[in-house]
Amino acid sequence: MFRNVLVAMDGSASGRQALVHAIEMARASGGRLGLLWAVPRPSVGIWRMKALPMVDPGPGELEREAQRLLDEAERTVPADVPVTKLLTHARPADALLEEAAGGRWDLIVATRPLRASPVPVLVIPSAPPR
Repeated sequence: MFRNVLVAMDGSASGRQALVHAIEMARASGGRLGLLWAVPRPSVGIWRMKALPMVDPGPGELEREAQRLLDEAERTVPADVPVTKLLTHARPADALLEEAAGGRWDLIVATRPLRASPVPVLVIPSAPPR
């Protein structure tokens, strides 16, 4: 049984479905839930390659939006499930692997496969287009 479940938040429909599954698993085991949102730093090199002007959303704007979405996700978690919110500035895969390596989590629930994870990963696939 997985008692410490970490879910990767990304704002997508499949990400919301991953949250539902993670909540169910943590609640069924009497465990806790981790909500992780990774805010990667934009790559200037990629923007230059695409010949796009670099637009700075302003200091903290991305973080505020990510925190708002984490708070929104937390409100969907039943009161009897302890929640840890994690906001990081790493690539999502790197952030998940770093958290998993720390030994606090028994399972990761994500929308994409995660290679080299020290804990099992439950992948929630994207819904097929209608």
